[in-house]
Amino acid sequence: MHALAKIINYLKGLKKLPENALIVFCGNISNRPGDVDIRLWAIEPPDKLNIRLYRCGSRFVLDPLKELISPKQIYGLIVLDRGEASIGVLKGNQLIVLENKQSWVPGKMRAGGQSFVRFQRLIEQDVHLW
Repeated sequence: MHALAKIINYLKGLKKLPENALIVFCGNISNRPGDVDIRLWAIEPPDKLNIRLYRCGSRFVLDPLKELISPKQIYGLIVLDRGEASIGVLKGNQLIVLENKQSWVPGKMRAGGQSFVRFQRLIEQDVHLW
């Protein structure tokens, strides 16, 4: 109960939560039975943390933190379409869209006959220009 009260008081004193997340550890760290030494540690992780976890036990749960600092595969992604293009990064299981651009290349034309070849050529020129 003392640890929860300390956490609540700490959170009331914050003006706003950190952007990535807030990790709070609080507990009695005294080795002697009967002594109470409640300490609180608050950490802002380097990356966004998408987990809510509350544990009450004799040990702090560090697995989500260990997962954050473990090496991750990072992939650059470029997705192209005639209508738009997106650039992003896949970091672990997190997708980050860096930029999204729209294209002004016209879609398929319904014109037939002699105009069809001319419209196709104009569309292909626009594709190469963008």
